[in-house]
Amino acid sequence: MHLAPGARLLGWDVLALGLPAAEQPFDHGELSQHLHWPGVWLEQGHIDAQDHALMLGPTGLGGHSTLGTLWLASGSPWTDAERETLLDAARSVLASAPHASLLCGATSPDPRLIVLRALAHQVEPLMNALRAVRLAWRPLALGRAAVEPRVWRM
Repeated sequence: MHLAPGARLLGWDVLALGLPAAEQPFDHGELSQHLHWPGVWLEQGHIDAQDHALMLGPTGLGGHSTLGTLWLASGSPWTDAERETLLDAARSVLASAPHASLLCGATSPDPRLIVLRALAHQVEPLMNALRAVRLAWRPLALGRAAVEPRVWRM
């Protein structure tokens, strides 16, 4: 990923392991993931269904089968006040998330990047939380109306 000065990017990655509603857990297989913005952000991981400490442990996924990352990137650094406004907006939305099983948090590891991570037992609560934060961030970071893409209304 490369962003020109003044450019903004709002993106996400959602991963659902297995089919929990159909009682088909992710109990075999492996997955490697890699997100990279040179000099700013490197996120990579390897998930092995047989790694029970990772899959079930409190410092791993804690039995959650859905992982989500929402990021807001800028080609130019945000001021501290802008970053705090964006983080506060995300945290406010997350605090009102209706599902107690949803674990999430937002941080800014670099002045050009804000990252939200979430874990859930099912896709729907996680997606609802990410969509709500996306709506909160659009007017603040992009100067755009807080609307969802038409394709999501199908």
